Amino acid sequence: MTSMVSLPEHLAAIFMEAQAHDQDLPLELITLLSQMGLGGDPQLADQATNSLYRLIILPLCDDFTDHGTAVANKVIITMLQAFLRTRAGAAARQILTAEKLDSPTDLVERHRQLQQSKPLSQAQGALIKKAFILSRVTLGADIAITSIIVQRLRQALPQAEIFLVGPEHLSRLFAGCNLRFIDFPFDRDGSLHEKFAAWPRLHHYLTEQTKGLSHREIALFDPDSRLSQLGLLPLVPVSSTYYLTSRTERAGEATLPEITNAWLERIVPDSSRALPSFWLPTSVQQEARLFFQHLPAATFTVLINFGVGNDANKRLGITFEEELLVALLTRPDTLVILDSGKDGPEHEAAKRLMAKIAKKGYKTAELSEKELPDATIASGTRLLRFSGNIDAVAALIDLSHLFIGYDSCCQHLATATRTPAIICFAGAANKRFLRRWQPSNHHGKTTTIVIDKQPLTSSQRTELINKIIKKAASCHPKQ
Repeated sequence: MTSMVSLPEHLAAIFMEAQAHDQDLPLELITLLSQMGLGGDPQLADQATNSLYRLIILPLCDDFTDHGTAVANKVIITMLQAFLRTRAGAAARQILTAEKLDSPTDLVERHRQLQQSKPLSQAQGALIKKAFILSRVTLGADIAITSIIVQRLRQALPQAEIFLVGPEHLSRLFAGCNLRFIDFPFDRDGSLHEKFAAWPRLHHYLTEQTKGLSHREIALFDPDSRLSQLGLLPLVPVSSTYYLTSRTERAGEATLPEITNAWLERIVPDSSRALPSFWLPTSVQQEARLFFQHLPAATFTVLINFGVGNDANKRLGITFEEELLVALLTRPDTLVILDSGKDGPEHEAAKRLMAKIAKKGYKTAELSEKELPDATIASGTRLLRFSGNIDAVAALIDLSHLFIGYDSCCQHLATATRTPAIICFAGAANKRFLRRWQPSNHHGKTTTIVIDKQPLTSSQRTELINKIIKKAASCHPKQ
């Protein structure tokens, strides 16, 4: 039975059809969806917000074209106008009035100006006392993009106090960077009100942080962040803002790390090219090492993460995952560590998958981050479901013999280390998306397998699994 399409989903489909055929944009549909998202009916608000972001903004951004970027910007500005008309939008209205950004045209023009940022000379850089780097909010993007900005600014602005602004995972993955962290939560799955109300709070915080400093003494680096609604909303003066345009097609076949480096070569030329990286707390690294020391010396450890960041199109299905695990466990010295995250749907999916493996006669066990340093794994355990924070997962990936996963944050964690990785890259919106998000292979140890069509047939699953097993065998230390 075909499920009913909700009214917000129907309106979103009409809008996307119109923009795809270069028709006049029916922005009144965006206004209507925004009013639904800001309204008092919780179910309708959730449907409308989900439709605006999942069915309109995300596909437009994932298209990586100038057209998609321009349309996405108009959509966000239209949503903002609806928010400004609410009682909760009073603080945002006050900021925009003070900034003389009273109309959508003003916001578009400001966004255009940001893309013309001039390079920072050594003399100008020496004046900067505080530099702020906005998070991309998602874990994978903060490794692929934000970590590069961090490294190059530490070179270019050694005298400046550098602040990293965003969710709490930043302080876990960048603990060793000698930065200051501004914990600023942003719920990607939050309400439309929460998404837009976050901006005035951040604006106020940065205003307080920069009080008494001139525009020459501050710098804000915005890598197309959700915290600024993709650069459309002001946080500091334009002259102090450096904005990475990451969604256009002009970068050709470049990956996001390459695009970020090219941008920084223009903005801070007195810094050298950097690679995606992370810097974990020493305590977390030590706990992971203790865990591995407790394993039998001949153990071949494979860490797997089947997370897809709420994008079901990236997943190849539980049948594939079950068959892959069984194929890996055929080798008796293999221990598979299945990362399940801390909670949510992917945590439950990993529990179900482990139950299926247990029914096949393999010995399984569970391990939490708190148990990691003192864990004693029972003899004969073949599958270990791990639950912990992202820094602990990163430490385990770093010490494993092999990582296997989908297009998700963990692929970027894996490829930032020297751990061999096999990535099943499915559900790419187009070739540009695939190229932009393809994980770095700067250690020459990452194999990306692109899956063009889904669902896989039985023979296609077998062929893919055989390819993974063959590659996995080459990563075995005894090979």
